[in-house]
Amino acid sequence: MGLVVAIILIYAAYKLLGGFAKFVIPAIAIIYAITLAVKYWWLIAIVAIGTVVWYGYDKKMSNKPNVSKPEVHKTQDANFEEVHQPNVNSSSQEPTEDQVTPDNNLSKIEVPKSNDTEIENTVSIPVRERVVPTVHKLRRKLTDFVVFDIETTGLNRYENELTQVSAVKYRNDKLVEKFNTYVNPHQILDKNITFLTGITNEMVTNAPETETVIQQFTDFIEDLPLVGHNIYRFDIPFLIAKGFSVQDIYALDTYPLSNNKLPKLKNHKLPTLKEYYGIVNRSHNSLNDCETNAIVYQNLRDDRLDQVEPDYSKFEKTLVGLRFSITGQFIEKGRDEIAEEIIEHGGKYTKTVTKLTNYLIDGTQIATNLVDGKHSSSELKAMTSDVTKIISLDDFEKMALNKSKQETA
Repeated sequence: MGLVVAIILIYAAYKLLGGFAKFVIPAIAIIYAITLAVKYWWLIAIVAIGTVVWYGYDKKMSNKPNVSKPEVHKTQDANFEEVHQPNVNSSSQEPTEDQVTPDNNLSKIEVPKSNDTEIENTVSIPVRERVVPTVHKLRRKLTDFVVFDIETTGLNRYENELTQVSAVKYRNDKLVEKFNTYVNPHQILDKNITFLTGITNEMVTNAPETETVIQQFTDFIEDLPLVGHNIYRFDIPFLIAKGFSVQDIYALDTYPLSNNKLPKLKNHKLPTLKEYYGIVNRSHNSLNDCETNAIVYQNLRDDRLDQVEPDYSKFEKTLVGLRFSITGQFIEKGRDEIAEEIIEHGGKYTKTVTKLTNYLIDGTQIATNLVDGKHSSSELKAMTSDVTKIISLDDFEKMALNKSKQETA
């Protein structure tokens, strides 16, 4: 307040007064201001530091490239507006995961005007052609569609590769065609990936190239919308990163659909939905998952939301009265699939070995937390048990198909 008074006095003296008073009053005001400055030095220091910081920030911001606002153009489709982003070249900024192109150009984003679809922000990726897909999230009920699934060498779409692409085509809600092929990733598959997907190096070594499979898949789907599980976050961005360049991708993801329609489920993974709807189908292959997901989608689409008990009546009850446990991993089948087989044939499955366990189906141990570095806790229990017998997956298959073979062995 004192500084303000001093400034006012100086201004008034020069504007209104003359003669000796014109110099005396400003001198008094300056002395007054200096006195205040000594008393409130800390306040002046804060103001000075703040001024320096602000000046540095303002200079930094002034050096950034000027990016104009996007232009909005009407497309031929009255349901969408098309937003074209200007090109941005900045060597000082790392592009985000969803904005990586050879030139770091922001791609086209379309914004829906109807309730039929949502538009996913387009993922710009290193593609071989100039067409950058736009993902339209569908909401309407589909009877003509393609359910697809992929297997990969890992979760990073820029560093990892495809190993399998599968799809099933539906027209008028009827299965009309299947697509299934392995893909050559040109890298040695990690052991964990092999056990997880059931795909070995031998299966992919002479498989078609990624570019060939992408083109075959593009031809297969024609103009049909895509359906899949968790495809918004994983499958579609992965395919785009590998060159899938259809201009407009119309898609429906059953993961958020199940989350919306079955909110009380413990989770919304495909195996959980398969169990909920009592679907009897193998799961250790992407083509099997496509077939399973098609049934899941039809149930969710038609609001058939009640749990369904699986029908195992067509399976011969060769394992009645027997208890099984499973340890390790298997290339041929997943552990969930083996457990399902046990139940299909009338046996009982427990996750751990107990005093009542008759058989432990033993696979390859790939875990890093083994009890003695070699054996699982289930193996050690079975090895010291007088009741539990350790068998291979092949032994179990023979038992499930024909119990008499086991009895005569």
